[in-house]
Amino acid sequence: MNTKQVTQTVKNQGQLPAELQAFFDGQATWKSNGKEWTRESLQARFDAMPVGAPAYRHGDLVYQKVQRVHPEAKMIADHIMVRSKVTGHKHGVTGAATVWMHGERTYVEFTGPAAIHHHVEHRSGPAAIGVCEVVVEREGRSDAFRRQVD
Repeated sequence: MNTKQVTQTVKNQGQLPAELQAFFDGQATWKSNGKEWTRESLQARFDAMPVGAPAYRHGDLVYQKVQRVHPEAKMIADHIMVRSKVTGHKHGVTGAATVWMHGERTYVEFTGPAAIHHHVEHRSGPAAIGVCEVVVEREGRSDAFRRQVD
């Protein structure tokens, strides 16, 4: 990805929630699942993970660490990765992140301060710099979710 794409991505993604901006500015820690994280400890955890490891779970999505985005993947303009056909819930990203698709595979490339977000049932969370493949873990009806394609 070139600098122009990164700049455009950040501009299109809007502002991070205040609590996440404070986290990325080093003014606050992030508490999740009984652990307290700094920006540095979150990045160190991600960097130490093997490729294929689940880096994050958010609702029914798992973000698995990968080495790179598929070279033929296409950038998704609205940064919504999955929409529920039944409930209308959306999974997406805010901040310095780009969503890519190749066939049925969805990738997220985090290039700076970014948040993973979802509907009101799930709090937004910070993401470390790196690349993940987004895997939908469906519960209930098999046709309840569809990938977002431009």
